[in-house]
Amino acid sequence: MPMPEERRTTRWWQTAARVAGLLIAAPLVLWFLLGLLGLVPSIVQVFGPAGVRTPAAIVVAGLLIAALGFWDD
Repeated sequence: MPMPEERRTTRWWQTAARVAGLLIAAPLVLWFLLGLLGLVPSIVQVFGPAGVRTPAAIVVAGLLIAALGFWDD
């Protein structure tokens, strides 16, 4: 019979980092997906091919912040 798993508690900053990181990344990911479907202007149409780096960097930063929140030592 498997041993019961130990329940870990998260620190307040981890929860804050998870929420903040996902809230930063989610709108741009949603915009990207809706742009692929043609429901809204795509990110490339708004920022241009060279300007896509800006929203991409924001998404990466948000996901890195969220990753800190999910980090387990």
